Amino acid sequence: MKFSLLPEEEQSRLLKEVWNAGQEYLAMFGLDEHEKEEILQEVMIVIWRRYETLQDPQKFLAWVKTVLRHETGRFFKRKKRDREHLISFHEPMAEEETLPPLISEKLVYEEMEDFEDSEIYQLVQRLGYPSSTILQLHYQDKETFEEIAQALHIKPSTVRSIARRSREKLKKMILEEAEKKGGKR
Repeated sequence: MKFSLLPEEEQSRLLKEVWNAGQEYLAMFGLDEHEKEEILQEVMIVIWRRYETLQDPQKFLAWVKTVLRHETGRFFKRKKRDREHLISFHEPMAEEETLPPLISEKLVYEEMEDFEDSEIYQLVQRLGYPSSTILQLHYQDKETFEEIAQALHIKPSTVRSIARRSREKLKKMILEEAEKKGGKR
């Protein structure tokens, strides 16, 4: 069913869910309100245009999170292309600001001890889409590979394969960064 054909109160409820999920997710990037609104507008356009492709309304929030991650990535790519300054992950964060643990619970490498969550997060983002999205959905949001496959409209075996390759690539990146930092190898 098209989003525009939903009852008005249902549209409002869903848009409020999108807005709340977006505000929560975007808070970790240190964006100003204008930048957050720009990303959220793009997310809402995607939701409005592609709502009819959502096969299981129960998975609405998982789908929104995927769209949100994708649009946030596109936003940062546009900023980078425009040579605008991206948020610096090297600056110390305020004490109350912390990034959610991404992979450290399941992917514990000895070399990771020398890294802040923000540095691990930056390495995960460097993996690009869909790798970073899959790792975030699985390790941060605790979604199964089957749930991720459904949200991304790809096969569960493909999700598992991408996750495996992404973990291997991430481990290599961590080892390289640890060596640069003079860490263990």
